[in-house]
Amino acid sequence: MSAPLSPLGSGGTIRVFFGLSLSVEARSRVAALRDDLLQQIGHTVAIRAVGNHALHVTLKYLGNVSPRKLDALVPLLSSRLPACALDAKLCGVVQLGHGTVIALELRETTGELERLAKSFDEDTAELGYVRDGRGFRPHVTVARLKRPIDLQSQLDAVRVAAHAIRFDSLCLFASEADGNGRRYPEIARVPLFGSEQIETV
Repeated sequence: MSAPLSPLGSGGTIRVFFGLSLSVEARSRVAALRDDLLQQIGHTVAIRAVGNHALHVTLKYLGNVSPRKLDALVPLLSSRLPACALDAKLCGVVQLGHGTVIALELRETTGELERLAKSFDEDTAELGYVRDGRGFRPHVTVARLKRPIDLQSQLDAVRVAAHAIRFDSLCLFASEADGNGRRYPEIARVPLFGSEQIETV
């Protein structure tokens, strides 16, 4: 069970996003790759690892949302369950977020991840949220730099096996700051296997 949501942020809002939680096996695999990566580059830069339980794939970031608007977002989870199995593989290490984010990039063969991201973008736009003007680039953030430093040449040299990545649930996450960076408690989720009932946390 996820930790309870902490007190509301600035203006009485919660920072939220739609995303995918990793399966236990995928989480373990990504965490091991993260640890190997930090051993290779962590001694040269100020870098902070993303904790195991914070590993996920973001589909649609919404920003700060009033709690009273969450009831309109939760039903989108069950209406946008994947039409087929999500098939993604690790394909490399990239630097994102204006140079402060280190991530494992994913490649998919079915296009289902991109379809999901587009669907959430369209559905939330109908509710008044800002459309995402950037192209969807599936990835799992594994570390954050304290300040932007160009490490891409070093990251390109890191060999990443094309392991399959499986997902556990489709989720509405909160994003909260804590003493170790950020944590992402689940507000609601729909398992990708078995029951299609929305589970609120």
